[in-house]
Amino acid sequence: MAGDPKKSKVDKGKDKKKAARSTKKETFGLFLSLATAFICAVAIKWYVADVYSIPSGSMEPTLFGVEKGGDRVFCFKRSYNFRKEKQPYRFETIVFRYPAQNRAESHYNQNFIKRCVGLPGETVYIRSGDLFVQKGGEVIPKVARKSLALQDSIWIPVYRSDFERNSTAALDYHWARSPEDAGWELAGGGLTGKATGKITLQYKPMVDGYRDTELGISDRHIKRQVVTFACPVEYCDGKLSKTVNSQQLTASCPKCGAFMSEQDIVPESFKNTGLRGDNNGNGAVRYHPLHTVADLRVSCELKPLADKGKFTLALDLEDDTWEVDLGLGSRGRAVLKHNGQPIGKAGEAEVELAQGTRHNLEFFRYDLQLGLRIDGKQVLLFEINKAMPKNDNPHAQSGVTLSLTDGEVEISKLAIDRDIYYYYIPETPEQRMAYFRNLRLPGGQTQAYQLGAKMEEEHCYIVPLKNYLAFGDNAPNSNDSRHWGPVPEANLLGPALFIWWPPHRIRILE
Repeated sequence: MAGDPKKSKVDKGKDKKKAARSTKKETFGLFLSLATAFICAVAIKWYVADVYSIPSGSMEPTLFGVEKGGDRVFCFKRSYNFRKEKQPYRFETIVFRYPAQNRAESHYNQNFIKRCVGLPGETVYIRSGDLFVQKGGEVIPKVARKSLALQDSIWIPVYRSDFERNSTAALDYHWARSPEDAGWELAGGGLTGKATGKITLQYKPMVDGYRDTELGISDRHIKRQVVTFACPVEYCDGKLSKTVNSQQLTASCPKCGAFMSEQDIVPESFKNTGLRGDNNGNGAVRYHPLHTVADLRVSCELKPLADKGKFTLALDLEDDTWEVDLGLGSRGRAVLKHNGQPIGKAGEAEVELAQGTRHNLEFFRYDLQLGLRIDGKQVLLFEINKAMPKNDNPHAQSGVTLSLTDGEVEISKLAIDRDIYYYYIPETPEQRMAYFRNLRLPGGQTQAYQLGAKMEEEHCYIVPLKNYLAFGDNAPNSNDSRHWGPVPEANLLGPALFIWWPPHRIRILE
């Protein structure tokens, strides 16, 4: 009966038991799901993929360290197993375990991120900042050339236009105008050039304070830091704190508007820039070793104000100058020249630089290659036919020159960038022997000593079989294979594919 109290109690008891069993099943199911997810996550992290943070600035400008917020990269582990060559590509950004031999070493079991520059069995030579590679059986080393896409991602800023300040002092601090009193004028946020004949702008060389010599454009590295400028004008007490992270250290006084340069930085705020400091507080100034960089890019926005004339961009290197002449007008030509002489049809192309229209220009030289882009389009690309120099002779001076002939233009957003400058680090005989600690070939220590002697004499690095050479992009401030030797194949974790954090830095790595 529906109203039977005993039956009602039985039903209630059964319902409670069913509910309890159901709760246990749900709890067990949830636990199983969480356990499965945890196991999968651990398995993925261990075998498939992982994320890594960048602790230092050794890979700038590609990857930022904690000083600039710290990039985080995604690594696809064991991806080399799916490649035909079963190994990293040259210039690929790789993640690996530090090649330590025992737990006593400071970086034992730590993960490093560098760029792979040498493959197994190669000899990698360093000449004037560039890399040349000699593989087994090859007689002549060939330049190791980065792709255009990769090169675009690693240009290092040297100079950015100050024209928007309309400051003649700022212009003259960086550029030598010829003639001094005519031809170039600041107006409307740009630099106007008007020439009857020829007028030029030449980027002023940097002076190495330690050696008191002119270098031109060097590989000095400025760490991200807030420095304080003090106005040089008498009776003005204006000061400005500014974050610097490139080679260009200038500012404008917030009170009187005077131009302030590197010489006006308060010394106490300049200690940790990476350029110079007080050497741990003992008062002795230390200078970072500087090398003149030959591989450069000059870019600008150009607006022809007349339908005639010629605009020239030149990359100077001692007595070796590469330049491109651009005919202004709707039917102009780009002509590539070497030391004033046209190189032929391979260095010519039709261009359209119409009056009253702004155009983005880029002229660059890197890894024995020249290129010209106009409005993002590749107009010229020319390989310099030059063998590897026998010796690593640092350049005396490099620079950039702009000139205008019989025309009128407006220039804005003028910029200069440089390439990575690689250099050999001399080591003691013991350190050179340690470089080959993973070498497993007949001859043992004797062979390692002979190879080490060759490295020192020819400024090269020899990559043993099943090993890789890994350098940092920030060559002057990178702890890499130049110090502790090649990376064994067993230490490779995988390529760094993209930056996933912070949001404004998200991008695929070349």
